[in-house]
Amino acid sequence: MFLPFVSPTDGLPPNDALPNGQFTEPALVPPINVSLLLDTEHGAAPLRRKLDLGDHVSADEELFLSAVSGAELTDGAHRPVHSQDNLARLDALLAALTMLPFDESAESPPSEEPRTP
Repeated sequence: MFLPFVSPTDGLPPNDALPNGQFTEPALVPPINVSLLLDTEHGAAPLRRKLDLGDHVSADEELFLSAVSGAELTDGAHRPVHSQDNLARLDALLAALTMLPFDESAESPPSEEPRTP
């Protein structure tokens, strides 16, 4: 199961104020862009040939993977059994994703401000 991360304002034009203080309404609301963050299990499933992401993700959806999940997948791909094949499939998967870095802002709980060096 994939959980979409959607910004409520993605793709929506701003409402512009008219001189009389009223606001214009958009005539047509464009489709909302959907981004998906894969966890390690969902990243490993295509590598194990248990999931075809193309069956579940449309071409206009952007896929993300955290650097931590990427490191876990890389570690698993280096296992001795079929490691060359595993690494080739991992390279293909990573080419289709955007890797999200793990930095100081990611290590702070949402209720706290990120630490400054």
